[in-house]
Amino acid sequence: RIWDKERVTYEAIFRHEGYQQFQILQWASGGQVAPADQRADYYPVDLFQSRRLTLFPLGLDLASAEVWREALTTARDSGKITASETFEITWGNQNHSIILVVLPVYDRQAASDTVDDRRSSLKGYVFETRCIDHLIAHSFRALPASGVDVAVLDRTDPAEHNLLGVYLSRLGPPSQDDPDLDDVMNWGSDLHRSANMDVAGRNLEIVCHPIKGWMNQAITWQPWLILGAVWLLTGVLGAYIHTLVSHGSRFEELAGGLEEAYGQLE
Repeated sequence: RIWDKERVTYEAIFRHEGYQQFQILQWASGGQVAPADQRADYYPVDLFQSRRLTLFPLGLDLASAEVWREALTTARDSGKITASETFEITWGNQNHSIILVVLPVYDRQAASDTVDDRRSSLKGYVFETRCIDHLIAHSFRALPASGVDVAVLDRTDPAEHNLLGVYLSRLGPPSQDDPDLDDVMNWGSDLHRSANMDVAGRNLEIVCHPIKGWMNQAITWQPWLILGAVWLLTGVLGAYIHTLVSHGSRFEELAGGLEEAYGQLE
């Protein structure tokens, strides 16, 4: 968390460290970045576990896009890991749906029991981005081929159905197109099974639907397959969340070092 009065000094620290063009950036139209407009505070990306794996440039203010800012605010006030709504980004000449998962970090010397405490003692965030379609494919690919198509929907807002992704059974037609939201909603008129789970503040619904001809090969509906898929996806997401938690103490150390660098430059 960088206050506006600290911006010049903060940017100077990174330029002194060899990042000659460093500045706080904001997300602009068309997926581009630009120098951040002046505001009360900023949450720039300034540390990567691996530059190869990040989707964001150094200095990008995570509060500069509304969908990210909502996740930051919820995480700050609740003190809990929070996932954003999905957002579209171009990566490798392809469009992907991405989620931002954030963990708030507070001043160890300050109280953080109430919402007001957490707002005043916030130091910053540890964050991670994940490609939804890759995550879903990785989760369900580990299951044996079962003749069941799986869709994942975000039902955090009960009035909306946000289709995050679909995993089609390997036993289905090889050239079939991915179903859209209307197709998935029509699964409800056929044999199907669904389950809900809460992950980082989002309510996810897993909907499973047998492929055509599945009933001719199976005697009974197999709910354990569905539950296995749900728990597997939960485990994969949980592993990423554990990674964020483990990085929290390291982030606090770096935040303290940055404060010390401020004092030296001032």
